[in-house]
Amino acid sequence: MNRIIATVAFTALLVGATSALPIPAISAVDGLDLSGDFRLRHESTFVETGRDRHRERVRARIGATYSINDEITLGARLVTGNTDDPNSSHQTFGSSFNDWDVALDRAWIGWKPAAAEGLSITAGKFSHVLKNYAVYNELVWDGDVQPEGIALVYSAGSLGKLDNVRAAVTTYILNENGNGNEVTAVTAGVSASTTVGQAAVKAALNYYHYSDLTPGGDQTVFADNSGNRTDMAGNDFLSDFDIINPSFSVSCDHNGLPVTMSGEFIANTGAEPDEDYGWSLGVKAGSKNEVGDMQGYYQWQVVGQDAVLSVVSQDDMTVQTNLRAHIVGLHYKAFDNVDVHPWLLVSRADDALGSPNDDDWRARLDINVKF
Repeated sequence: MNRIIATVAFTALLVGATSALPIPAISAVDGLDLSGDFRLRHESTFVETGRDRHRERVRARIGATYSINDEITLGARLVTGNTDDPNSSHQTFGSSFNDWDVALDRAWIGWKPAAAEGLSITAGKFSHVLKNYAVYNELVWDGDVQPEGIALVYSAGSLGKLDNVRAAVTTYILNENGNGNEVTAVTAGVSASTTVGQAAVKAALNYYHYSDLTPGGDQTVFADNSGNRTDMAGNDFLSDFDIINPSFSVSCDHNGLPVTMSGEFIANTGAEPDEDYGWSLGVKAGSKNEVGDMQGYYQWQVVGQDAVLSVVSQDDMTVQTNLRAHIVGLHYKAFDNVDVHPWLLVSRADDALGSPNDDDWRARLDINVKF
């Protein structure tokens, strides 16, 4: 009961304070832009085996970009969280009042050459550049994972009936091995939008190719395995990972209510002994544009054990692969800079489908503040 009272009081204090104090975008000098966000989360996890868990968490991020000239931009971002866990920037309350870790999760340079309009090249540590139009879009790549490497993106604008035509290719470095080959990921994606009747349609097709994840027996990447199959010795991934990932969304206005339906498909053609698959279907209705707006959403997903690489996939559910799950939630725009987000995740390991009581439940209440 004390935990519930404290959480409610803290939430009320945060919402009240942020509503009374508008938080503008910050620009200290010409060319410099600062932005950030703060999240307060209560999370309760109820599992079939083991102990239930209740915790409060915080995520704070502040980033800066600086335009050196019309072509060159620098960027960096500081975040809270465990520096050894790239899948989450959240800090959990309750560590004997020890100070929280703060780390640099982005540091990059970008070039948009004037001689090649639409082209941008980014190098360093930066956000993942491929598009995904699923309602919940972190099954293949967790949004907190900030890759390291180089990305080329070309925005072609309109081509015939297609708008927002975009192509991207990247090389990411997962592990630099001084005694052997590097572990790399080459990714590529194309995306576009169009209008069909009164509906707005968006689609993307992405591809992920991972090199040998344990070159020379190196265990650096394998140590972060969170559910993929292993070989008989238990010291290597059983499968290779060559992932094809199309996604789409269709949006329309239904009697004044914005509605979007989405879907995605995941196929790892390198999985052993056979290809492994995943898919999702989702819907959202409403908007988050004006104060008082609400947007509800729901998604159903199935992910095979080796359909995704667990090292970089979502960690919101209690399992990262080999799962079937429901996600349902509501966004409420309480103030210009405050989003209240209760959501529920119900997941189960796919090989336990015969059991009637094998669902894990995770309930969250997020208070998100942006500036």
